[in-house]
Amino acid sequence: MKSLGVIVARGGSKRVLRKVLRPLAGHPVIAWMVRAALNSGLDRVVLSTEDGEIAAMAESYGVDVPFRRSEALARDDTRNDAVLLDALNRLETETQYDAVVLLQSTAPFVRPDQIDACVARLAESNANCVFAARAVREPPEWMFRELPDGSATRLLGGELIGADQLTQSHQRVLIPAGSVWAVRTQALRERTAVYAPPLQMVEVPPECAVDLDEELDFLVAEATAAQFSFTLLPAPSG
Repeated sequence: MKSLGVIVARGGSKRVLRKVLRPLAGHPVIAWMVRAALNSGLDRVVLSTEDGEIAAMAESYGVDVPFRRSEALARDDTRNDAVLLDALNRLETETQYDAVVLLQSTAPFVRPDQIDACVARLAESNANCVFAARAVREPPEWMFRELPDGSATRLLGGELIGADQLTQSHQRVLIPAGSVWAVRTQALRERTAVYAPPLQMVEVPPECAVDLDEELDFLVAEATAAQFSFTLLPAPSG
């Protein structure tokens, strides 16, 4: 299965400004995904960004930046499926890819074998999309939303009574880890969606599923890197 990895990183992050350039355990955030991807079995890895500084930093860690995406594809409401299709449209004039792999630059602790596992599962199954996922600590049955009048209502409906109050009563569920999605190119083009069914998941441990969205996440990431002795992978030889 010929695979293209697309690391996505835009310069206009709002909650944490310029977050992929922020240092994390001694290196900029963008470097962590770059090195994980380059050490995986992906046939080609590129960066998609509209930002010159991010492009230069990523290139310094070894990734190819063959194009600059448009500002129209770097808005807050830009969907990743559009970013992937843009990369394919630019690069498939050179090589045809069976799978395109979305790699979020804000997920620093992804391992190369987890990227490879998503691609392998895609190749071996009938799935159109295989994504990295982590176990959820809080059961969905315990979740509430606030109504305009200030009252709380259970997200799944009904009342939180009886056995529903016990952790042991709930099925184990997973949530996307925010890091890796391997998608069949044909399905992506036909459905214009990353989550193109049938779907499958590759579970990753919680320490590999840190996703940098807010300032608190950086504190968690620094502590995680220290606890698990995470270090930046070297540039692949050759």
